[in-house]
Amino acid sequence: MNIPSKIDPCPLHEVIMEVRFDTNYDEGAVFGIIYNQIKEEFQKTINLPILEMPSSMRKSDPNLKYLPYYRVLSKSNENILIQIGPKVFSVIITNEYPGWNVFFEKIEYGLKKLEASGVASKITRLALRYVNFFEENILLKSNLSIKLNNDQLNGYNTTMKFEIPDGDFMSILSVSNQAIKPDKEKIVKGSVIDIDTSIQNELPNFFVERKEILNKCHEVEKKIFASLMTEDYTKN
Repeated sequence: MNIPSKIDPCPLHEVIMEVRFDTNYDEGAVFGIIYNQIKEEFQKTINLPILEMPSSMRKSDPNLKYLPYYRVLSKSNENILIQIGPKVFSVIITNEYPGWNVFFEKIEYGLKKLEASGVASKITRLALRYVNFFEENILLKSNLSIKLNNDQLNGYNTTMKFEIPDGDFMSILSVSNQAIKPDKEKIVKGSVIDIDTSIQNELPNFFVERKEILNKCHEVEKKIFASLMTEDYTKN
């Protein structure tokens, strides 16, 4: 299936590349080691709310295992940031999506720094996540048809989640037409299409094979988005 580049998910709230990893380093040392690799470009550090929890709770609760502890903003563009936790590393672009090629460059920068830091003894998960916000009921412009008997339900308020397998990848598609987004002094109502695509296989050679894996992951995510939206919508 050939998908034109112009239908990269847009407009968008956030795109995320996340890797989870095993490490031989102490929890408290991981951030400093990685930060030392990125500090020339990423300088402003924000402590995330999880750090307010006791260390014993963070370590014992499996739901907290892969949450980031710190957010670091690019000094040249605060829409580009890196998040770091004891077992997780993310590269994120918010607000304006520059396209896959630019996002891939930012991912490559981050992964090279993570590899150079030596903290990741094994990559256990790679995921690309696109969170798209639309100022309308996007279900009315989609190929997704929701019916109860013969009654069309796309116009009603709804939130749905699907798990969609594709070879070695699994995508979690979440759609809601009752989302809100703060916009300066007002609240904007609309819809969200959230696609989180991850590879399900083990990744023993991730740093060697990352370009191929990332590009395939992106194509899987992009195929879902293209299939979801109507042809008339993607032409606009």
